[in-house]
Amino acid sequence: MPDSTDLLAAGIEPAGSSPPPGWIPPTPEMLCGVFPQLEILALIGQGGMGAVYKARQIHLERLVAVKLLSAERGVDPAFVERFTREARALARLQHSQIVTLYDFGRAGSWLYLVMEYVEGANLRQVMATAEAFDGSLATDVLTVTVTSPPTVAISLPTNADTWLSIGSGLTISGTTSGSAMVSGVTYGLAGATSSSGSATGTASWTFSPALNPGITIVTMTAMDTNGHTGQGAITITHDVSDPIVAISSPASGGTHLSGTAHVTISGAASDDAGIVGVSYQLSGATVATGTATGTTSWSLVTPALSHGVTTVTITARDVADQTSVVALDLLYPTTSEVGTGGSSQSCGLGSGLAAILVFACAMLLHSFASGDVSTRRGR
Repeated sequence: MPDSTDLLAAGIEPAGSSPPPGWIPPTPEMLCGVFPQLEILALIGQGGMGAVYKARQIHLERLVAVKLLSAERGVDPAFVERFTREARALARLQHSQIVTLYDFGRAGSWLYLVMEYVEGANLRQVMATAEAFDGSLATDVLTVTVTSPPTVAISLPTNADTWLSIGSGLTISGTTSGSAMVSGVTYGLAGATSSSGSATGTASWTFSPALNPGITIVTMTAMDTNGHTGQGAITITHDVSDPIVAISSPASGGTHLSGTAHVTISGAASDDAGIVGVSYQLSGATVATGTATGTTSWSLVTPALSHGVTTVTITARDVADQTSVVALDLLYPTTSEVGTGGSSQSCGLGSGLAAILVFACAMLLHSFASGDVSTRRGR
């Protein structure tokens, strides 16, 4: 059974060993045109996923290590996404026992990392020169500084539920602390407002979000130089009142119409958060829906109304999706009601005149019968 030394030796593949099947790393000469900003000096190591080159950044005049992944990796979308995510995470880390990442990207069909170049012997060389590769040496090689995650304190606002009025500004600030230096503080907003970004500062930080009306959860995340993270969160409610809508013309409470089939309705709406739309609905004798013209001051012309009672419902909606409703009834008399009313008035007038004429005729007949008319003429 192989000991630990044999297992370690089997896992190391220096530049001079045989490459794994299917992966032949390009020579430094082949990469000159691929990285014009670099001078590729030598191939210093390779493995199953790629190869590492010693290079020099021409403009900065410093040595770097370039890790080149095999071309097969660059055509796998899932691997490319994971590679990008891990490279960005590595770029946030700053520690004496972590190699610093300078850059990453794609060059031709290859994905690459540009990292800090550390002079020294590799593990195979250490094993070949060390008199005894025992547990104490392994402990020295693998020892890392263990630190606790950073803590995040949000100082403004201090209460868990903060209620804001429309138009008020908000600045969130706080502090972070930990056994290792905090390298960055980021924020994430979820709920009524969704966004993310970086706060200004580290040990003391601040940022000013633009909030939408409603409930927003603010989560602050601090990362230290060892890659540990800590979080703090608050809930903020951006309060809005219900909208108000009123009909100014025609007067509400039952409106009787005559001789018209279209009605112009107008009014006003108001809200702290701002009105985004006014809609209407007709029900009863006439059924229809639509959108009024305008918001804080609005108007609409109904479609042709059918005879009978039509209820007009006006709805105002604000930016927080709150609504207010007002309604009025429009009575458009039926044809039979109009006709009956006219006939009854004519019949009433005719009957009155007839009664007067009958009365006058009766009086004349009475006069002739009594002889009054002839007597008066004789006189």
